[in-house]
Amino acid sequence: MPDSQSFRKRVQEYLEELWKNNPVTATSAGIHPWDDCLPSLTEASLRDRCQWLRKFENRLCQEIPLGTLPLSEQLDYQALLGNIRSELLDIEQFQWHKRLPSLYLDSALYGVLLLLIRDFAPLDQRARKVLGRLKELPRLFKEGSQQIQNTSPVYIDIGIEILLNGKIFINQLV
Repeated sequence: MPDSQSFRKRVQEYLEELWKNNPVTATSAGIHPWDDCLPSLTEASLRDRCQWLRKFENRLCQEIPLGTLPLSEQLDYQALLGNIRSELLDIEQFQWHKRLPSLYLDSALYGVLLLLIRDFAPLDQRARKVLGRLKELPRLFKEGSQQIQNTSPVYIDIGIEILLNGKIFINQLV
């Protein structure tokens, strides 16, 4: 069915863009081209992401009517739309990048941890990727310091706790 092929192509396009924009998600999914990178969470990069998501959603809905797909793909289609809308909601409405210091810390630390605990490549190769992510920390933390505003003291306390434990983790790693 041509719409099934078109839908699979759109899913692949979405996933590649997701992984490129969030390298930690890619690593988590077993996709490794961006293992030495961390995401960019600047206002500009998030604005670009939202624009891309809106264009993609419009194109998907116009090109591939839901009813033309088999039931299993209709469920995948709805899940894909749910992911798109959830990400837009997180960025535009909840604005976690402005409220949650731990977002930056979690991304960095989880990104490093994934490379250490998953045995997908020899340790020396994974160690180089870890080093790449560690080199990205100053940029990511700078982005966080420029974004966080008017956040709850609870979120700050959580961020401090993660930062202190993350420091222990990184020191032991080194």
